[in-house]
Amino acid sequence: MQQGQILFVSHMFGRFGGLEIYNLDTVHAFQNHTNVQVISAFTSRQEIYERISMKGLLPTQPLLQRIYRRTWRFWLNLALNSLKKDVDLAVAGHVLVLPQVANYAKKQGIPYWLLVFGIDVWGNWSKEVAKAIEDCDRVVAISEYTAESVRRRLVRNKDRVVVIHPAVDLDKFFAGSNANGSVNNDPLIILTVGRLAASERYKGHDLIISALPEVQKQIKQRIEYWIIGGGDDRLWLEQLADEVGVADSVIFKGAVIESELIEAYQRCNVFAMPSYVTQRPDGNWTGEGFGIVYIEAAACGKPVIACDSGGQTDIVVNGLTGLLVKPTVDDVANALVELLSDPKKSQQMGEAGRHLVGEKFRRELFNQKWTNLLSQLEIY
Repeated sequence: MQQGQILFVSHMFGRFGGLEIYNLDTVHAFQNHTNVQVISAFTSRQEIYERISMKGLLPTQPLLQRIYRRTWRFWLNLALNSLKKDVDLAVAGHVLVLPQVANYAKKQGIPYWLLVFGIDVWGNWSKEVAKAIEDCDRVVAISEYTAESVRRRLVRNKDRVVVIHPAVDLDKFFAGSNANGSVNNDPLIILTVGRLAASERYKGHDLIISALPEVQKQIKQRIEYWIIGGGDDRLWLEQLADEVGVADSVIFKGAVIESELIEAYQRCNVFAMPSYVTQRPDGNWTGEGFGIVYIEAAACGKPVIACDSGGQTDIVVNGLTGLLVKPTVDDVANALVELLSDPKKSQQMGEAGRHLVGEKFRRELFNQKWTNLLSQLEIY
């Protein structure tokens, strides 16, 4: 491939969330073929980050941050217009920065792409965003669910919407030998990994907590529900656990480092995150555009319980790698009982899940898909 340069513009950049990790992995995939310059609208760092040249525009001082957040579009446009004119492709890592990226690309006469995830594009589009998406040379979605949501609203260029699923490192995330429940005094562990955001409340922590009394009634072994992730909704969930009488069984782990996360996946008996798609009164949507935690758990050989709508339907094969349920307490309770009471079935589903991850979501395949997409441009 010919050496060119890609401009990648994100709203945030780093290894701290599913969307941000996808952007980071995408930039690394680009670096296999060309130089990449990253501009991040809401990151303060200006450094080499994981071998990536990045310019963060967010000021470090609190007062300047408040001013910047009201005027960030101006500063992003200024940063883009000050770039040298040696960019061959512009990529918007989030629809929030798409209008600025589209304007820059059109001025330079270069193609531009957009990455889409889920709730960022499920809701209503402004006229400016709709026009910019229509004119995109490529829209890359992380799931078929999100891709179809975009295609339905495009007047033209529907075939420009493609899917590149997130990837997981199978050398890091693997089935361990320390799963709980092998002896009677071991607790059986249900695990959820996800932020606790009061503004969202769609990941299903409350459904699992509310289902625990029925699960405990049917499963004679002690059960623990581990919650990894932080946020402002913890107090509400603690109160809910106390109200339904399972406070001693719900363990909030908070934010953890990667090695602790992997150990939790390996130790749990079932990974459950019944995240569901719903439209809020303000017209915005909630739900999983994909959910990388599902493939991380599957890579560690665990059966997965998820809801039957959203991007997770690309991942969980009902009855083979896990169970897809309706977002009700009864459905969640029944699924948990089914898997916790049948270790053999759980093991078979976990093994099938890891096999599926190896077939569809491994890192090498992710990189190859980006290579194939770049090869369609004459400059690469």
